[in-house]
Amino acid sequence: MKIAILSDIHANFPALQEVQKDMCAYNVQQCWMLGDTVGYGPHPVESLVWLKNEVNLQNWVIGNHDAMLANLFSEDEWNLVNASAKIAIELNHTILRKHGEEVNHFWQTMFVKEKINPQWFDINNITYTINHGVQTGQQFMRYLYPWQQEFFLPAEFEKLFSQKNSHPVIAFYGHTHIPSLVEVRQDSMVEGWQDSIKPVKILPGQSYQLKSPVTIVNPGSVGQPRDLDRRASYLILDTEDCSVTFRRVAYDWRKTAQDMQDLDFPDALVRRLMEPKLPTDVPNEWRMHFERAKEMICEPAI
Repeated sequence: MKIAILSDIHANFPALQEVQKDMCAYNVQQCWMLGDTVGYGPHPVESLVWLKNEVNLQNWVIGNHDAMLANLFSEDEWNLVNASAKIAIELNHTILRKHGEEVNHFWQTMFVKEKINPQWFDINNITYTINHGVQTGQQFMRYLYPWQQEFFLPAEFEKLFSQKNSHPVIAFYGHTHIPSLVEVRQDSMVEGWQDSIKPVKILPGQSYQLKSPVTIVNPGSVGQPRDLDRRASYLILDTEDCSVTFRRVAYDWRKTAQDMQDLDFPDALVRRLMEPKLPTDVPNEWRMHFERAKEMICEPAI
């Protein structure tokens, strides 16, 4: 079975439309969504309609922006949210009040705290989990990057090992907006196991076998990439050969940017579509990798 795995659409419907076309070309049978359908972007109605109609209830979780929309944040959590994100959520609320009759009942009843929790699936003797952020600590507050072998990644792998049965575990998460794959090449947690954490510098259009006892995978962001590449990002999981293929899809980002400008979204969010910047602390070798990856052509299905 081929499963499309999406995350961080962020109310960017032109990006989502092109991803849907790409998914159809690959005969995807199912879709999993890792959260943040709304926020940042100007098309919350269309994006929520897609979630409601195209993704089975058990196959999606909510992200931090979805939780903000549904007023699930505590006062302390809300105080940590940056000003642009707050403005975008208020604008999403305004748009939904005016035009969201079809989906308001859906998100108001389904965006609940229980949907923040990871979902688990067993397919062909592989255990899969989907989550928006990390499974350790405050999952919406921590950003898990593939270059963090000396901190954060060990804690995440330790948590996944503690939940593991005899099957390999593949954990999908979003939140960072950066496609990544990190594996641990050790069957159990023994002394020095942290040295077996191996991040993979993934490339657009490439497939990767998932053979490790525990693997962490991020499909990147459909609607607001942050890896120097403006193209929408998602991946396709093939459960028969246990592999993932990372996809990049061009879309009319100028249309989304214009809609944001027309609706008075913060200029900083418009610029993110124009210039998808990396985190400031990214190591130079990884920055060079992302510079190379953004120039690579991602061939469509024949």
